[in-house]
Amino acid sequence: MIMHNLLEGPKKRAWAKPTPAVVIPSLIFLLGLWLVLSPFVLGYAGIVGAAWNDLVMGILINVSAYSYLRQPRSSLITVQILVGGWLILSPWFFGTAYGTQFSAAINEWVVGFVMIALATAGIQSNGWAKRTVG
Repeated sequence: MIMHNLLEGPKKRAWAKPTPAVVIPSLIFLLGLWLVLSPFVLGYAGIVGAAWNDLVMGILINVSAYSYLRQPRSSLITVQILVGGWLILSPWFFGTAYGTQFSAAINEWVVGFVMIALATAGIQSNGWAKRTVG
């Protein structure tokens, strides 16, 4: 039987169609990866508070997205929405909303809003927004 399988060669895998439960956390993971790299790419690594904020929040996003891929839980989506909200507010705390490094603020605002949008889409795709009466 083993010899028969060797003669057939490798079998083609049937790839499953990506579902929102896989695509959305994967996009969120990429967003977190961008957030970790963005201080160096956009040139605001010298602003210690903003750079560390992006590093820590990016790692938190990646951990929550990976955990969600392993076992979907609504609490992880809540974390992602809270992180998105913090990213929207954080430029005022670190002075990038009105300083010379405005690119840091724009980056955090865009990532924060996209984060909230993707997390909300994750809620919708898993049916957690639906409530049953009865």
